[in-house]
Amino acid sequence: MTVFATAGSGVVSGGWEYVYAAYGVTWLFFVGYTVSLIVRQRAADAASEDP
Repeated sequence: MTVFATAGSGVVSGGWEYVYAAYGVTWLFFVGYTVSLIVRQRAADAASEDP
């Protein structure tokens, strides 16, 4: 029995929506994490200034 398979060209056509979504989610994470660090730092500073 002989089985012949065809190989693809190795190139993904389209897929830019996935790339844009991945970059969007990554930047959303970075911005959210930065905001959380700033908020926590300000809260820690305010707590250390209280008598």
